[in-house]
Amino acid sequence: MVVQNCIEGTLAEYTATLSKRQAQHLLSRMGFGASLEDTNWATGKTPAQIVDAILNTAADKTLVPDVYEEIGWQGITEYIDNNDPNYPFYGSSNPTGAGVQRLQQLMNIWAKGMIGNNKTGATDQERIIDLATNAKNRLTLFWSNHFVVRRGTNSNNNDHLLTYYYTLNRNCLGDFKRFVSDIGRDPKMLNFLNGDFNNKTHFNENYARELLELFTMGVGNYEQQDIVEIARVFTGWRLDQGYPHSTDYNTFLFEANQHDWGTKVVFGQTITPTIPNLPNLDSDHIHWWEFMEDPCGDWIHCGSPDPNHPKYNSIVALASEEYDELHDIIFAQKADAIAKFICTKLYKYFVYEQVDNDIINGMANTFKNNNWNIQAVLQQLFKSQHFFNANAIGAKIKSPIDCFVSLYKNMGMEYFVDYFDNSYRYMSFYDQVSSAPIPYYSYDLFYDEYNESRNWSGTVYVWVHADQTGQKLFEPVNVAGWPGYRSWINEYNLTKRWELAQEHLDAWTQSGDSTVPMIPIETTYKIRQFLRDLTNTSNDPAVITEAVAKHFLMVDLEPEQLQVATERFKALWPDNYYVDGTWNLYYEDSSTGYGTERQFIDLMKYLVTLPEFQLT
Repeated sequence: MVVQNCIEGTLAEYTATLSKRQAQHLLSRMGFGASLEDTNWATGKTPAQIVDAILNTAADKTLVPDVYEEIGWQGITEYIDNNDPNYPFYGSSNPTGAGVQRLQQLMNIWAKGMIGNNKTGATDQERIIDLATNAKNRLTLFWSNHFVVRRGTNSNNNDHLLTYYYTLNRNCLGDFKRFVSDIGRDPKMLNFLNGDFNNKTHFNENYARELLELFTMGVGNYEQQDIVEIARVFTGWRLDQGYPHSTDYNTFLFEANQHDWGTKVVFGQTITPTIPNLPNLDSDHIHWWEFMEDPCGDWIHCGSPDPNHPKYNSIVALASEEYDELHDIIFAQKADAIAKFICTKLYKYFVYEQVDNDIINGMANTFKNNNWNIQAVLQQLFKSQHFFNANAIGAKIKSPIDCFVSLYKNMGMEYFVDYFDNSYRYMSFYDQVSSAPIPYYSYDLFYDEYNESRNWSGTVYVWVHADQTGQKLFEPVNVAGWPGYRSWINEYNLTKRWELAQEHLDAWTQSGDSTVPMIPIETTYKIRQFLRDLTNTSNDPAVITEAVAKHFLMVDLEPEQLQVATERFKALWPDNYYVDGTWNLYYEDSSTGYGTERQFIDLMKYLVTLPEFQLT
């Protein structure tokens, strides 16, 4: 089937103020949805006011989640300093061991970043920071499907995922050329694409090939010999295998005796490395961070070479000059191909599957003219007339992550009030009765020290249910990534989405017992108040139903669908309650304690089965 692009408009800036629907569209594409407060905040503002505030804030690297404090990985630096194998979350290849717990906690942090804090009554600055965090985690998800790696089978590989997540998160809006350079020496990428097996006697072309085919320019823009020559440049750069008892924990290093110091020719340009005149050339290896000017206070490289450092003229610095020269050549010689390739992927992800060539060319020019700055391209796109064309709204199929995260984001679920993560500080991975290990993916209840009750661990269910419907975080289907679009939906995944989305909704109002999650009573009150705020306390079930549908769906329902939905909303109580004034949005049944929150859940369980719910 041929997919046509019916989206009109150019990249010229859309300067009008946004309607409610346009505000939802923008926040859903930049992030994962919009709470009612978010939507009200954005409605009436211009795209520039919203986009610039969010992306400028997101570009601040301090927004990177403080993974060290949040998941106990402050342990990396302390662990290195103390060489202490008993430090919390020291790894293990045991499926119930700390390495898998690390992986789970990192995915919880990622899911939390997607959903956000959603603080009720947040200040403008708090809201912008929250939306910026959503946007940054959206971009991290996008780039994880571009610079693809896969999870490992042991805890060391899971530790590498932290550096990988950090690399994506830190670079997601910055200099794409720097991004590509960083990813080439990321420990997880070195591990995944066999950097350890690339040496001067046996070239491994895996990373060199993917660098050109998937990461920068696409097929048809290079020759096989270019791949060989690039692989030669990458020889000697490898993962430090000092794990676990090493001060070189999960960094990368350069081994001079494994590097090809000969002349290379890439895209017709000659690279002649300076061969170091050192007596130990054939045995020396030095770590990148050993000559960094500013290691940024953490164990992940992010500084610049210091010319005054005594090792600056060492072999690793000379190899880095060659490494940088290679990237200079790639981006200079193939600028047009790179710009169009990356902008096409950005357009397909954020706008629509079928591209508009005029839009792509404009984005590509912006990309090149701004020295490969990703933020500049996205700001142009998100503020454009093309982006806000009516045909662009609701034109994309939700990914599994979008399907579940958007429920929480649109409902304005507040972290540690309405949803939680099962941090190691609040849960056990062992059954308290039998002491038997509990599979990490199925034990989602934990003890909440604040209200002494068991609570729904929303972050876990987000990524576990995404996994069950075709999107496993840190593990796209292949090195080319998830294809997205219509591949997200098939006869199994669609019905599974209905089932799991309904499971989330049911959990929001369960009272709970020893085996069932319990949501705090605040969430019940939140839902009731949401309906009042959304409808200005309407007592008309039809008005309430349509308002809920417009808030959670990006495509308006037909009158017949709204009629069925209204009946679902009304079904809990007798029809005469809606006629004689017994029922209103403050109604609560005296025998069960149920109120409008139950009606809302019944309505939503119907809406999530509609085709319109699968669109964003």
